[in-house]
Amino acid sequence: MTVGRRSVAIVAALLLSVSVIMSPLGEAALDLSSLGHTWNGYALALAPTVPNMRDSHRLELARDNLPEGVRMHYVMGSSELSSLAPQNPVTWLPSHSSDFVVFLSGRGHVQSLSHAIELAAVAPLLASPKVTLILSPQWFVEGGVGAEAFMDVFSYSYFEAMLDNPLLSSRTKERILARVKSLGGPELWSRPDRAFESRLSVLRERLKTNIDLRRQSKSVPRAEARIDAVDWTREFQLAHDQGVAAAHNEFHVADPYYERYVKPNLATSKGSMADSTYLASPEYGDLDVFLTVAREVNVEVMLVSVPMNGWWYDYMGYSATGRAAYYDKIRDVAAAAGVRLADFSDKDYEPAFLYDIMHLGWKGWLSVTRACVEFESAA
Repeated sequence: MTVGRRSVAIVAALLLSVSVIMSPLGEAALDLSSLGHTWNGYALALAPTVPNMRDSHRLELARDNLPEGVRMHYVMGSSELSSLAPQNPVTWLPSHSSDFVVFLSGRGHVQSLSHAIELAAVAPLLASPKVTLILSPQWFVEGGVGAEAFMDVFSYSYFEAMLDNPLLSSRTKERILARVKSLGGPELWSRPDRAFESRLSVLRERLKTNIDLRRQSKSVPRAEARIDAVDWTREFQLAHDQGVAAAHNEFHVADPYYERYVKPNLATSKGSMADSTYLASPEYGDLDVFLTVAREVNVEVMLVSVPMNGWWYDYMGYSATGRAAYYDKIRDVAAAAGVRLADFSDKDYEPAFLYDIMHLGWKGWLSVTRACVEFESAA
């Protein structure tokens, strides 16, 4: 082969590689590793990890491989998804339900804006056009989500799919673009010369997801009983007993958490939130973006209002009056948007509802799971 022909062949091969990367064939090629593998949709729904949280492939596999007769409900949240309480759906549902599972999506730092982008991306893939968003009061600090925290969980895959969703208005897309830019997000999509870099990022996320899913594909045993056979009264009593037995301190948080995170900081924490508020935060704008996205992509939403730990917040100087004002504001947001609200704000002095000073615990997760069942079952 002459030098000229060799050069032409090399250029042709490069062009072919670029065309594959820039097209859906790129993801399809990576997904070939899934062929011939036996996937358990029920198990995949309950397996959120850092590698697979940035790509929709877990959702597609979970949806397409659900056992017959199983309903799946999409639940978005943040660090409470890793709660150690045995009522966390990861642990509780497989031993209590044969026909209902929640798809858990999120981790620490994933807040309203990240979930808005995600919702626009996954809406066409949902098994049911309903999602639940668990709101943490701590999201609504005066500064809102930090730039570093936002970029730590940023998904190129979801962002690209959000931009491609034809149901999302140009105005909403522009609003998201501006907010992402304000948090230091990449401007790859406004730079044609960097589109290739964007696609490489998407494919890297898909590759990491596929590798992770192969590792997380072990099946989990499922209970024989249906979810409507659960004795909720008995389960709540058990959750109460477990929570009370696990917390022997004035703040009613799990003892290991207390010893590691609370006790060493008691002196500096006392009265530290006397001048704080959760009423003025950019997070409310991000939440409005999420609710706008849901309306435009035709997805019903249930917001979950998680209570604060009343004993701990009293100690920090954030009064019951201040907390009530925040709870009222969340009610107003839900009412204005016309969305369902699972309101647990009256539980801030209830033992065993929270696992620690902020995360859902024994009775808290049980309450949220039951609310999800009722929401998914509602006409």
